[in-house]
Amino acid sequence: MPAAESASPSVSVIIPCYNCARTLPSSIESVLAQEDIQAQIILIDDGSSDDTPMLIRAFHAQYPDRILFASQPSKGPAAARNLAIGMASTDYIAFLDSDDMWTPGKLREQIAYMVRHPECGLSHTDAVMVDADGRQVRLMKSREAFNGQCFEKMLESNGLITSTVCIRRDVIGKCGLFDTTLVTRSDWEYWVRVAREYAFGSLNRPLCYYRVHDSNISRRIDQSFSDHATIIHRNIERYGGEISLRDVFDKAWFLLYASYAASFAHAGRYREALRNWVRAARLQPVNLKMHYTIARACSVSLLKKLLAPVLARGR
Repeated sequence: MPAAESASPSVSVIIPCYNCARTLPSSIESVLAQEDIQAQIILIDDGSSDDTPMLIRAFHAQYPDRILFASQPSKGPAAARNLAIGMASTDYIAFLDSDDMWTPGKLREQIAYMVRHPECGLSHTDAVMVDADGRQVRLMKSREAFNGQCFEKMLESNGLITSTVCIRRDVIGKCGLFDTTLVTRSDWEYWVRVAREYAFGSLNRPLCYYRVHDSNISRRIDQSFSDHATIIHRNIERYGGEISLRDVFDKAWFLLYASYAASFAHAGRYREALRNWVRAARLQPVNLKMHYTIARACSVSLLKKLLAPVLARGR
């Protein structure tokens, strides 16, 4: 480890910005409020049509020594992160989405952990899910499976929240940049590549607030399903020759079908839900938890659909 890093680690925080004028100020302020670490903030406007560009310029004018910014036509978060990575020259790079926030000690605890564990190329934390108004919904705990050597677990599914992740600068040189051909889930595809080369570190404390609202990109079910399947195919092309990973890929397909069966059911798209339910059942026919989860999602969605006219008349 370079002596400069151990003496005074430097950190860049990358925030892709797209039509986020309502939430961006709280995200930036949560970085400015970090204790003991004066992080550099890199804001990338991804072709916003609201007041986001104006806000970015205003924050830069107020903190010219700490905030860098650039803009690009709407290319998506992967391209925005790649542009920001090219602007960063720090020991560590942390990621924050423009609708999420950090607790004041997040970077201090995370960087201290990575300094103590030089084998760790990526660290992540727990998060608290909040709604559009900032009300706490539930705790999102990082699983122990995504600690240490976790390549096989990362092949199965994404257990990380992007806004909790911090990586060493060295990771970029070995693992490259984010895949811009993916509209969604480019973060997961990148974490897989990092897990192939480095150990992960999990800080089992909620140091991030993850905001959920109707405009979250994760709610684009069809695109997300397509990208998820593409990533599995690509991982099979890269690593499928390893016999020890065959069961891992079967598990990855099962988790894809089972999770999206429930997602399609919640969206009232029962034909797609049934199709993926059958696919999951072929891989794990006696998985009772899977059958219960999907059946419950279908039942709840149907009940809401049936009750909607009644509730509407009562208003």
